[in-house]
Amino acid sequence: MLTQWLIFHENIFYQRKKRLLDAETYNVWHEDLKFTVRNHNLDVISSKVEEVFPGEFGNYLAQLKKSAT
Repeated sequence: MLTQWLIFHENIFYQRKKRLLDAETYNVWHEDLKFTVRNHNLDVISSKVEEVFPGEFGNYLAQLKKSAT
């Protein structure tokens, strides 16, 4: 379930990059993503989440994970 939720957030992340979502809408989802990273163990997916989610989103997840610890 966690992986599916992160795939959903990946879609939102890239929609915002392509300006398909306005900042106000994205910010709500962004807060939820930060909550998810803080309150779930991403290591159950992989110790290097950026390998599971390559590209900008994976790097962003890794940054959020690092700042949450």
